Amino acid sequence: MPAIYPALDRYYYKTTSTTVNYALDLDGVIQIAYQPAAGGGAESEAFSPAWFIDAVPPDGLSLVSNGLAFSLGGVPHFSRDGALFAGWNPVTGAAAAAGSVSSEGRVLLTAIVPGVANTITWSNAAHDARGALDLLGGVFRVASAPIQAGQFQLQAGDQVGTANSGGVLSGDFEGLVDSVRGVAAWVVAGAGPGELDGVPVRADELTYNAVFLQYIPIDPELLGVDPSGLPIDGLVPMVHVGGGALVHHTDVFELPTPVVKGTPYHVGRERIASAVLRDAVGTRLPGTLYEVDLNAGNVTVLVGADISTYALPLKAENRIQDELQVTKADIDGTVLFSGALTHNFPVPGSYLSSKLRQGDKFARVHGYADRATWGGSWDATQAGAGIAAAFNEVDFPITTTNRGAIKERWYAILQSNTTQVNVYGENVGLVLSNAPIAEVIEAINPQTLVPYWSIPSAGWGGGRSAGNVLLWETEAAGGAAWFTRSVLPGAAAVLDDSATLAYIADVDTP
Repeated sequence: MPAIYPALDRYYYKTTSTTVNYALDLDGVIQIAYQPAAGGGAESEAFSPAWFIDAVPPDGLSLVSNGLAFSLGGVPHFSRDGALFAGWNPVTGAAAAAGSVSSEGRVLLTAIVPGVANTITWSNAAHDARGALDLLGGVFRVASAPIQAGQFQLQAGDQVGTANSGGVLSGDFEGLVDSVRGVAAWVVAGAGPGELDGVPVRADELTYNAVFLQYIPIDPELLGVDPSGLPIDGLVPMVHVGGGALVHHTDVFELPTPVVKGTPYHVGRERIASAVLRDAVGTRLPGTLYEVDLNAGNVTVLVGADISTYALPLKAENRIQDELQVTKADIDGTVLFSGALTHNFPVPGSYLSSKLRQGDKFARVHGYADRATWGGSWDATQAGAGIAAAFNEVDFPITTTNRGAIKERWYAILQSNTTQVNVYGENVGLVLSNAPIAEVIEAINPQTLVPYWSIPSAGWGGGRSAGNVLLWETEAAGGAAWFTRSVLPGAAAVLDDSATLAYIADVDTP
């Protein structure tokens, strides 16, 4: 091994051809005397350099920076994980920091014993075959799975690669990360198939950072649903190949102030799907105060509409949308459609919503039953004995509409005068009192302002007595759907969070 040299960060020169060699004592100070070029008296300078041992290994090898040992001036020196220490107390195990060791063979001494000879007694020094540990790429699995998408990092020294939310690794490393299975496939940038520009990295220097996800089971009674059928990460696919999807964008058009009633105002685009008017503080105006031409994209406040109680300016909240069939849905969030978009959807601000297909839906009346008395049961099979006077549902059925019907069980009970009935719903309660059976009987649905059903007078026939009961059921034109909102534990990320559910119907359209 070579001796010790000063690590000089400045240079000196002399003009004489005479060279004098002096012994260099390791006292930590170098004294330099020189004659300035401009003449005058001799000058000198003293400084304390850093000292190093130049132990460069042969080509293809590297110095083992852990376990190096030598003695300088009777003081033992040793290295641990690249750091150099001097002295060692066998009782306490303490040692003083004395420098560093690099795999390239530079042993830097930041503290030495003054006045010792420039000689070293070596106890241990080793090289390793660097080439056997060099990598250009690989595949490995992290300690746990799944991991948080977009929170993965691969590092070797100052080389760093970062994965985005889709699992694509970029930077000094390239590749893919499967966040569900916790598998990473990587190569050094520039070292792909057919490329030789990548710089190998040592396997023992390669590390990764990842956020492991752990799911805590929740009591089904607290959750309201049995979680055993849900995916392990709680995520349920909302877009399926072959299913429908809705691409949409909502914009706000401000009407001029004052508003000229009867004047159509163009919202800035045609073929809009919907438009509603709101005032300056967000209050929605009733639809009876304005009309909308969806195809032309116009909103008109009706002549005679009283808008004096609403804060100006009025704003038309309008939406454009395209309904399309999904042909491809990738895990990275890419969705392909069977057709082209027909609107110019701005970015950002446009969204993709999935569609839950309900099939054919229509309201209907069924479950007719005539009983002698009300027995307290809404089930016609358990409502007591039947009577001969049956309601004529064949020629004069009870009718309903898609807009008015709800899913409900009903009964009408004949009053003591045998000419009037009271009508009850299982969930809505009493809806009519003393309704004459000689006339058409209708009860209004307060949500839609149209009748729940319509009972024709000719259906009752004769032969009925006070207390007789007619039972029937109505089915709504809607379909059942289950929605849940999942909120992760922790601090709130946004102040306002909402969702909109829309019922879209295609009437007489295949």
